[in-house]
Amino acid sequence: MPRIRSAPRRISAPARALALLAAAVLAGVSCGGGAAGTCMPHAATRLPLATALHDTATTAATRAFSFAATVGARFSVALVGASDSTTSLLLYGDPCLETPLGGAPGGRSPLEMIVTATDSAVWFTLTPGAGTSLPANHVLLIDPVPSALNPVAETATLAAETPTVGQVATRSSSAYTAPNLVAGGTYTISLTAMTEDVVLQVFTDSTRSFQLACTQNAVHTLYAPQECTTTLAGTTAYFSVASGSLDRVGARYVVLVSRR
Repeated sequence: MPRIRSAPRRISAPARALALLAAAVLAGVSCGGGAAGTCMPHAATRLPLATALHDTATTAATRAFSFAATVGARFSVALVGASDSTTSLLLYGDPCLETPLGGAPGGRSPLEMIVTATDSAVWFTLTPGAGTSLPANHVLLIDPVPSALNPVAETATLAAETPTVGQVATRSSSAYTAPNLVAGGTYTISLTAMTEDVVLQVFTDSTRSFQLACTQNAVHTLYAPQECTTTLAGTTAYFSVASGSLDRVGARYVVLVSRR
């Protein structure tokens, strides 16, 4: 018996157009600006801005974080007071971690990246290096880079564990005091998110006549974060921020005194 072939099914022009449109949409799907295709967004811990976040890595696994951002705004993402300084920091513009915005491979503490947000959130990962001694402790600090307009010299009293925007005029120095600390406690004083060249100076007492060795390095990288970790003899920390030799307009920065 001869085989009966059914006539080919004809698709109307509107249906064909709709199918082509759907295929194009699916082909163009990306995850938050990542490469075309599907991806699995990483589960990221959302972190607040302008908060000293004491964090501990207990395993060598990579961990993902994110923070709310304004598109086009500049942010500082920093690790200060690290007990082990080999943790790497990588930043991304999408939750699938497919759009790199920059990174730092680890090394000496403190560690910082200045990033311009491309979305309403910025994602980043922290990965302890192969030689990291676990658990590894540090303070995570995420701040908008402050305005660089018309900074002046100041004398201020700061609260511990409170990131504060400081300022200094060109060819000048600003003096800071952090009271109500624990005598014999170990604290890290750090500068991040700086808008110009500045120099951190930490002293032993209120006379500011003896500068600690941790801030006597004559050579530093411009705009790089700075820190000094010291054990206090009393209950107050005394430090200054001086305008750097290349600064001609003054500077602003984020200063933090945190317990180690």
